[in-house]
Amino acid sequence: MQGNLGAMDTIGNRRLASKPFKPSRLLKMSLSSSEDDPIAIAPNPHETDKDDTILENGTYADNDSAEEEILRPNLRAPAGASRARDIESLLDSFLAMKSGQQGKSRGRTARFPGVTEETATSSQCESSTGTKIKDVFSGMGELNNEDTDSEDINPEDINYVDTDLEDLARGRGDGAEERVRSEWKPIHFAAKGGRANLIKAYIEKGAVVDSREDNNATPLIIAAGLGHLEACRVLLNYGADVNAQEREGDTALMRASAGAKADVVRLLLSEGADPSACTTSGWTPLFVLAMHWVLEKDHECVSEIAEALIDAGADPDTPTDECSPLSISVMGGASDVVAFFLEHGADPNQRVSEVMTCLQIAGHEAKPDIITLLLQYGADVDYRVAGIATALHHTVRRDKKLALDAARVLVRGGADIDALTEDGASTLHLVVQAGRLDVAHFLLSEGTQRINHAEVHGITPLGLAVFKGNLDMVNLLLEHGASAEVVDKRGFNMVHIAAEIGDIRVFERILDTGADIDLVSSDGHNIRPLDLASERESDEFAFMLLERGAKP
Repeated sequence: MQGNLGAMDTIGNRRLASKPFKPSRLLKMSLSSSEDDPIAIAPNPHETDKDDTILENGTYADNDSAEEEILRPNLRAPAGASRARDIESLLDSFLAMKSGQQGKSRGRTARFPGVTEETATSSQCESSTGTKIKDVFSGMGELNNEDTDSEDINPEDINYVDTDLEDLARGRGDGAEERVRSEWKPIHFAAKGGRANLIKAYIEKGAVVDSREDNNATPLIIAAGLGHLEACRVLLNYGADVNAQEREGDTALMRASAGAKADVVRLLLSEGADPSACTTSGWTPLFVLAMHWVLEKDHECVSEIAEALIDAGADPDTPTDECSPLSISVMGGASDVVAFFLEHGADPNQRVSEVMTCLQIAGHEAKPDIITLLLQYGADVDYRVAGIATALHHTVRRDKKLALDAARVLVRGGADIDALTEDGASTLHLVVQAGRLDVAHFLLSEGTQRINHAEVHGITPLGLAVFKGNLDMVNLLLEHGASAEVVDKRGFNMVHIAAEIGDIRVFERILDTGADIDLVSSDGHNIRPLDLASERESDEFAFMLLERGAKP
């Protein structure tokens, strides 16, 4: 399964799945905070690369606007995708981040157990849960992906299977074309219809009990996926292979689990079905059951099936294409399902495709109830995958209703509020990036020591707030001791930043701090705030500096 995740640069030159980096007017920081738009964070107009030509006045020939340079990497699946398609695209997207391939399957069309290209149907069913799962990855890759460029991806180029969960278990369903059914034998049709007496008659007249159709499925696999208990019983009584696999590795137990056919699952297990059998994609019966559980929410029935599978030896920690039943439950925001797998021994610190932990996923989705569960079962609150970001980092940058509550749970659980990202950004940087005034209040009340901390390019949280034109955030930071005199690696103070790209109200507020209005940059260009203000379309910035005594 392949696909794409959203992407994001971290502060600085390190390029994650984005356009080629051009620092001609903006220093990009890819810690995007909303579902809709990634956000550029700080000015760095005089950092050079081979594509930028410095003019004599220290400006650049490249005149790209800030709006044009803001990265927009998030790939959105078409609205109205079915629930199965949502989960399929989620897993495709998830694995693409590690492989560096997008919009491609591993040599075949990715699909759910029981669904083939020929039999997939297109049921356009809205699913808020599926959408939420998918959205997890539009941001997760932003902190991790280094090789892909999602702007080059057309969602229609990705091979999805568009089908409802009921169709997962259908096998050769009603939509099968004549050419597909051409290799079916009478016993397959009888299995599809659940006609136990007819199956018995066919076998007694010489039909092969494990007869294979064109997809290599046996009658038992077909009957099990559709929940035909008596048909399955007859086939097993006549010696059907309970662990037979079709072309993609589906077993009868896999299909019965995908459709949450409890009675059939119990029968198959009693006859020796292997609960650890995997498809060619590595999916186990417990994994596809977890998908069904998250999406359909028929909890009592599914929990009984899950209990039966685990009692029979299914491992809740078995990786499935580098995912697991627990992680898929966390992605879906299903706290009761998460609790079930944790109670049955799932590792709360398991990694997902070597990219995220379950706690980081829960933080990214701002799910305080799931965060609480994971911490109760021993999740490492500050664990980082590849050293990039903690769960708190993922949480505070999200434009989610419960982000503040989730941040509180993490901090109360011991999260380090002053931990830095790989590129030196503080938690407060990420909060300012997201424009979350409520979370900023919380971090400051918790005593963060990073209020004047500069990331790798020397940009402080105040510098970022000035760049974003967020007057309320600027006032809050100044009230808590942020300095307008801190200079970045170019030698720019807050007056420089506000003069170049700030809001006029923010510019006036920075001037009121008494910061040096004639400071000359230390980057070799000898730039003063008035030089930058003179480039603005509005003369108001320059006049305001002159009124404050700036030297022309």
